[in-house]
Amino acid sequence: LPQATLQARGSVAAHEVVAQARGSAYGRPIEATLAATGGWSTQDGESAWRGRITRVDNAGRLATRLAEPAAVVLGPARQQVDGLSLVIADGNVHVEHLEHADGKLTTRGRFEHLGVQALSRWFPAFETSKSTLTLKGDWDFALGDQLDGSLHVARENGDLWVSNFASGALGVEQLAIEARAQANEVRAQVEFAAKRAGKLTASAHTALSRREGRWGVAGTAPFEWKFNGELNSLAWLGLIVETPLNAEGHLVVDAERTGTM
Repeated sequence: LPQATLQARGSVAAHEVVAQARGSAYGRPIEATLAATGGWSTQDGESAWRGRITRVDNAGRLATRLAEPAAVVLGPARQQVDGLSLVIADGNVHVEHLEHADGKLTTRGRFEHLGVQALSRWFPAFETSKSTLTLKGDWDFALGDQLDGSLHVARENGDLWVSNFASGALGVEQLAIEARAQANEVRAQVEFAAKRAGKLTASAHTALSRREGRWGVAGTAPFEWKFNGELNSLAWLGLIVETPLNAEGHLVVDAERTGTM
């Protein structure tokens, strides 16, 4: 970041902090402001900074602002945020709870009206004003000695526009992603259907493990996947690559594999 400032006023027990930054990240402009009020205190034998996030603003390309103040606890033994609601572009992200304590991370929340424009960093082809697809979903995870939780993502409304597709819009009717973890066993499923692209269902199952403090999938971990559907067009491949791609054709697939990574 070419420019960043930090201002604080008040006492240790009660103060206000304002941080500002200007620059760019991942090729996107950033003009952000973060403000918080609170102070250092000891409650029930726990010393920590307690306060509220009162402002989050990013006036860059992906406009972001705080919908309402969020409660924060930051201490050596526990870091916690509750009720963090952000407006990102035209969508809403609600972090209902985020906590790290005793080596365990827990988080839950939900989102709605999140447009695919917000995903353009990962999928450049989404970066078109004609794509109107919006997503909704929720998550609830706990990560400590093991991973447990769930993630759901679904189409709310709208459509995807592919620039190299003759008809433009894919006619998306269904998009659903579900992932569940229980005692490090992870299962995921994707369902997709579009009038001009066809139907696709994919699922996978594997197991996570931690080695030297890092989580990952070991080479000996079980791995199972299934893939079936009928695609009337392959133009949608242009959504997942950065370089221009023109692809057409018809594909029917029904495949599965069981083994290890």
